[in-house]
Amino acid sequence: MSSPIPDAVEVAVIGAGPAGLTAALVLGRQKRTVVLVDSSQPRNAPATEMHMYLGLDGRSPKDLRRTGMEEVAGHPNVEIVHSTVTGIEVTGPDTPVSLATSDGRSFLAERLLVTAGVRDDVSGIPGVVERFGQGVYHCPFCHGHEVDGRRLAVLTDAPENPAQPGLQAVYLATHFSRDVTLLTNGHPVPDEIRETLARNGVGLEHRPVTELGGTDGALTVSVGDEELTFGAVFHTPREQPRDSVLGLDLETEGAHILVDWQQRTSDPRVFAAGDCARRRDDPVPLAFVARAVAAGQAAGLWIDQDLFRAQAGLG
Repeated sequence: MSSPIPDAVEVAVIGAGPAGLTAALVLGRQKRTVVLVDSSQPRNAPATEMHMYLGLDGRSPKDLRRTGMEEVAGHPNVEIVHSTVTGIEVTGPDTPVSLATSDGRSFLAERLLVTAGVRDDVSGIPGVVERFGQGVYHCPFCHGHEVDGRRLAVLTDAPENPAQPGLQAVYLATHFSRDVTLLTNGHPVPDEIRETLARNGVGLEHRPVTELGGTDGALTVSVGDEELTFGAVFHTPREQPRDSVLGLDLETEGAHILVDWQQRTSDPRVFAAGDCARRRDDPVPLAFVARAVAAGQAAGLWIDQDLFRAQAGLG
C-alpha cells in the first residue's frame, strides 16, 4: 500500500498553547494555510488559575485555551489536528519541512513553528505530582499572592542550581510570609545561602522528605517520624523537552530552543515560541502566559513576512 500524499501547507505549528494559538490566529488572519497539531497535553493542565495576564487574571487556563481554539477555528484556512507529532524531517534549505502525526497523516510545510512547551519533571516524592498546581506550586511570582500569610515551605529535590531553592525561600519570606521553611531533603545548602536564609528568618529542615499529603491550605509533609503542616509548598521541577521535538537538529540550551528577535531558530525555516524557546539575549528563560502570547504573535508576524518576501521575490 502506498503512503498517503502529504497535505501541503505554508505553516505547520506544533502545540496549541498560548503561543501556538496566537501565532495560528495571526497567520490565519493573513490568509496563510496553516496546520496546528496539538496533543491536548498542555503544560499548565494541573493549574486551576493563571495570573498576571491582563483581563484574565485568576481565570482558568482552560478558558483561554477554549476561547483561543474557537477563534482560530473560525479561519477556514487553519486546520486544527488533535494528534501527536511522531516525526519531523528538515532536509535541504529549499525543501519543505515534513511532518508526520500519530493518526497517520503527513504534511509538507514551507515554515515550521514549534510551540510545544516543555515537560515538567516533578519530584518523585510520593504525593508531589498529585498536588502539583493545587497546593504545590512552582513559582512565587505566579502563585505567591494567593498564599499570602500562610505558613510556607520550599522543597528541594536535586536542583540543577543548588542556590535556587534557598533564594526562592528568601523571596517568599520577604514578600508573602514570615513563616517559611526550606526543606533541604538531605541536600547541601551553600554557605552563602545559609547565611542569607538566617538573616531573613527562613527555617531549615534537613531530614529527607518521604511523602506529601493533605490539600491546598493544609498540606502535610512527612520527615522522619514527624508530620509538618504547611499552607502551601513550592517546588521547582526540572524542565525537559517534549518528545515531539527531540528529532530536530537545532541550537539549544537545556530544554530550550534558542531563537533570535524574530523567534527564528538556527534553521531559517524553523521558528519557536513559548516555554520551549529562549531568546539568545535573555539571561534566563521566563515562562509567563502573557510572554508566550507576545512571542507567538511575533513569530506569526515574522513567519508571514518571511513567506511574503520569498513569494514576492524580495530575497
